[in-house]
Amino acid sequence: MLRHIFLLTATTLLCGCGYHFGNDVDAYDLLPRPVGGKKFLIVAPDDNIQSRMFAARFASGLAGKGFKISSHQPDYILRFSYSMPQENMQYSEQLVTGITGYVVEKKTTKKDKHGQTQTDYDYKPVSGIVGSETISQRHFWRRLDVEVYPAGKGAQQVLKVSMQSNAPIPSDSIAYSAMIDALAGKLDAPLRSGNYIASVPWN
Repeated sequence: MLRHIFLLTATTLLCGCGYHFGNDVDAYDLLPRPVGGKKFLIVAPDDNIQSRMFAARFASGLAGKGFKISSHQPDYILRFSYSMPQENMQYSEQLVTGITGYVVEKKTTKKDKHGQTQTDYDYKPVSGIVGSETISQRHFWRRLDVEVYPAGKGAQQVLKVSMQSNAPIPSDSIAYSAMIDALAGKLDAPLRSGNYIASVPWN
């Protein structure tokens, strides 16, 4: 079942300028801190080009925060998966304004050559609400899941994040890259655990 679009709030994974889109976030963070300088192995869900691109995005984002990306004796294993987008329409009602009538703006009274009184009126239009129209916009529901485990057999999960968005962004690359950047940019500090709404910047 598709989730409804959420209002953006001040609670964010990452603050920034430009455009934003809302995410419904489920986060559970038991990752020991500090983790700066730790080695991460990024594991994609498959070997297709899109998954490899997202894995590279995770790697560059973590490396930019001081993490090391290595398959040789890593400290942690990061696994991610993502959904195929589901297109849906969002509808909203918009009021329509127009001319609802006229009022007298100026009144001029004068006498003609026969001595008769003549009154002229100048009118101006009055604007107001004349109705409403339904506005539709295409949205795309997406989900990104991320899990982190310590390296080693039987290790227990220490971080799990699910980000779900329903935004008017047709490009999977732009939407998922923004979600990945928002998460990778904050992984060096404890994430807020629980369910909440976050806004993710993109441009």
